[in-house]
Amino acid sequence: MKTSEVLRKGGDLLRERGWVQGEMESSRGFCAIGAIRKAGDGDINHPQPLRDIVCDGIANVDFWNDQPSRTKEDVLASMDAAFVLALQEEGADLDEVFA
Repeated sequence: MKTSEVLRKGGDLLRERGWVQGEMESSRGFCAIGAIRKAGDGDINHPQPLRDIVCDGIANVDFWNDQPSRTKEDVLASMDAAFVLALQEEGADLDEVFA
């Protein structure tokens, strides 16, 4: 699965199920990492490598997600921006993708 696909599905999960802080998944939704793990292979307890691949270069995503001032909108905006960057790195034609 491409990184862009994982990020798109992760964002969709956050929009559909909701966003939480302090835990990977609850009845109210997912944290950013929980959504990425679930989108990646369906296993919320997937080992570290998936997180490292998708979040390469992003330090302390868990800590960032759980900041008291963080909002669902912040997380979705970041997930969407990462999705677009992943598409670009994969060589996708953004005009076609978003047509």
